Amino acid sequence: MNELEPNGVAPMDSKTVENGRNVRHKANDGPTYGQKLAADKSAVLIPDGVSKGNKEPLKYITREEFNNKNLAMTDQQRMDELDKRAILIKTPSGTYMPKNQIYRSTYAGDSTDPVQRDTDKKANFKALMGDLKLSDKPFDELNKERLSAAQKRIETPGGVRSAAFNLKHPEQAGQYTPDVLIKGKNDKFEAIWPGDKKEMKVLADATVKYGAENVMLKSTGNGYIPADVYDKHKGPLAAEKAFAKFAGTTLHLERKDMAPALYKVEEGLYVSKSKYAELLKSDKIGANMEKDLSKVDILLQAPSGKALVTPKTLKFLDKDGYAQTLKNEGLPETVKTRMDKTKPDVLVRISDDVVISGARARADTGGKSLDQIHASKNIYIQNNNVKGEPTGNYADMEAFLEKGSKSVANTRLVNAGVTLDAAAKRTVEAYSPDNIEKTMEKAAISRGLEERSRTAAGRGSAG
Repeated sequence: MNELEPNGVAPMDSKTVENGRNVRHKANDGPTYGQKLAADKSAVLIPDGVSKGNKEPLKYITREEFNNKNLAMTDQQRMDELDKRAILIKTPSGTYMPKNQIYRSTYAGDSTDPVQRDTDKKANFKALMGDLKLSDKPFDELNKERLSAAQKRIETPGGVRSAAFNLKHPEQAGQYTPDVLIKGKNDKFEAIWPGDKKEMKVLADATVKYGAENVMLKSTGNGYIPADVYDKHKGPLAAEKAFAKFAGTTLHLERKDMAPALYKVEEGLYVSKSKYAELLKSDKIGANMEKDLSKVDILLQAPSGKALVTPKTLKFLDKDGYAQTLKNEGLPETVKTRMDKTKPDVLVRISDDVVISGARARADTGGKSLDQIHASKNIYIQNNNVKGEPTGNYADMEAFLEKGSKSVANTRLVNAGVTLDAAAKRTVEAYSPDNIEKTMEKAAISRGLEERSRTAAGRGSAG
């Protein structure tokens, strides 16, 4: 079993205390995991107030601080008060989780009998809570009704968030706590809404100041995972993406090995601005090219670095980034935004400056499919809308592989007719930066010869 479950919870089994998964040892086996945890002053974090509707950063205090603030209470009264709050408990992997998630990950014994497993799980959870001097109420109950689309939307000071479960105890389960938990100086903890912090727009703004291990991002289970652990279990750049989403900012991950804007030369051929300018100078090619770039069909890199999109789409995704791209490219606001419906289903990046259609790229494949020759991040598949119509926007094959299986991506390629075609005449090498002009000139000459041949044939039949 992985160290973290998908919701960020560290599973607890019966192996060893050293790997942090044992909840309860047998007698005389030394301290239990709970007893070791209780010795850590910051093992249990208590919000200093109710989380729902709290627009300010939510401060967390230790059990010792909580007891000192409530000296007039009895032990039972303090325990009852804790049951009203979204307390967090430290897990072996360094994450912090609410009680319901701790319960879900508690060791259930080795029995194959579900009743016995449930009994063992409850006993182990009770023992752990006893060590931490907390009640054994897990607050893990769910309402039977499924959440409606409206119910899934949670209005928070940080913006709209999505509820994953229909919780009976949303407050105790941490549904309303802020997006990011930070461990500051003197082991002081505070949960914040990054969108309210002007100095924190990207993850690095927080990790540079506090350290990656001290900046924890909220998980779907309403716990908190350290930034340096987040990527290990959720994939590269997952922490950066999550933080940017919390902060309401656009994370720019555009590829450095591809032009930010690609201009259409002819069907199935897009090049960078500098390469377009070179081709314009050619007597044989330039005459057939549009000289006003504002009228040329263009594709722009999306902020994710994993898509090529129309100007209209980029303007929707990232208005500021769109304006900056136009400025950098020297393009006016009147740039062509209408979707070119003749775009090929598949595009392939050949170099920093050149992207060609799958039909051109599949030449001389030697019986191999495109994804056997080109890296999946260099193969772009056009998206369809809900009606099945092409959108003019492309996502790279890596994006398809990240969201689904390779067979799904290959099916899209097959449907686009780009897997096998050894009979195609143009080779990938022909569209390398060094050869593209020569290839284009040959194509222009070929078209001229074909046109003269058709004209001559027409005259002959007329005679």
